[in-house]
Amino acid sequence: MAEVVKLGFVGTGGIARHHLEQLAKLEGVQIGAVCDVVEERARESAAAFGGTVYTDYVRMLEDTKLDGLYVCVPPAMHRSREDGAKPVCLDLEEGIKVRDAIARAGVMSSVGYGSRYSAAAEATRRFCAGRTVGMVACDRWGGVPGNASHWWRRMEISGGQLHEMATHQLDLIRWFAGEITEVYKREARQINRELENFTVPDSEIVSFQLAGGGIGTEDEVAIGHDRSADPGRHGHIQEVIDTAGGAEGLLAQCGDVRVALEVDRQPEGRLEAGGNRDVVEVAAQVRRADDHAGPGIDRSGR
Repeated sequence: MAEVVKLGFVGTGGIARHHLEQLAKLEGVQIGAVCDVVEERARESAAAFGGTVYTDYVRMLEDTKLDGLYVCVPPAMHRSREDGAKPVCLDLEEGIKVRDAIARAGVMSSVGYGSRYSAAAEATRRFCAGRTVGMVACDRWGGVPGNASHWWRRMEISGGQLHEMATHQLDLIRWFAGEITEVYKREARQINRELENFTVPDSEIVSFQLAGGGIGTEDEVAIGHDRSADPGRHGHIQEVIDTAGGAEGLLAQCGDVRVALEVDRQPEGRLEAGGNRDVVEVAAQVRRADDHAGPGIDRSGR
């Protein structure tokens, strides 16, 4: 008999339901307990996916033996306990405490940056590996979740689009191009000034320095149109050659993230005929992977 993994959920809102739906497609997974401060919401999840209902996560952990725990609550509540959802938390010092608590407990913990586990991201990462990164550019143009009472609209709860949504793209930048060592940011709220209960910036732009010497930018706008859903945005790698000036380079794109790379060269400085054949091969692989994304790939914008 296959081993069964027993899981629990703290928080049973929108993103939790997405995870529960994906887990329901897998063999060997049992939902042992679900917890939410809104009991009716927890009961709805238990009716659909199983598990004992709780409104107190401490009691749930005391009563139920679990192999793993999903923490799916707003960022402002990411504190004190082992974390599961992204982003880690709103406050750096609190995040360090969470990290240290995880280390003391000796448990395995993973922040929910699911984008890096897609086949397209893995192919792009392999393509970038070993190449010099000159620049990374990323944009996330999306909407505003929920109605006027939604927690995402409050800066003190969500941290805004960069912190709560575009953190996925930031993770991909680090996954493809390495760690970031310096960050500069500007923000504004010019578009949604009259939107009810809206205190987050609707426009943000970040510039940064990479540890390897490259530079990059990431920008976000919360206006209602998600460019990541546009055709042609996913899985694109091409060779860029300026024949007049003699400049050569590579451009890799995975979703909203674009990476400019140095071309593989021969000692005399010329591009070897067929030497970058993997440009075409990996580009095709990225496109195929994106077109046939498995159930673990979240296209909902969250």
